[in-house]
Amino acid sequence: MKTLVAQATYEDGVFKPLQKVALEQQRKVYLVIVITEEGEKIDDLPLSALAEAAMQGGSFDFLWDEAENIYTLEDGEPIWE
Repeated sequence: MKTLVAQATYEDGVFKPLQKVALEQQRKVYLVIVITEEGEKIDDLPLSALAEAAMQGGSFDFLWDEAENIYTLEDGEPIWE
């Protein structure tokens, strides 16, 4: 999986990138839309918003799989006393 970040405008039901996007024609992609205020930079985006986008997008769905539950409280050693 590859991630690209590109600014776009939304006009007449179509997202139009503001810079060239290196993708082949008709390539299907998933969009995570971040709506910023005028003058707000993507660097200003709170980490919680990125985490929420990842959760809604299914990035962590695999963690609900019972096969991922391989550790117990007896595993590892405490890092504090």
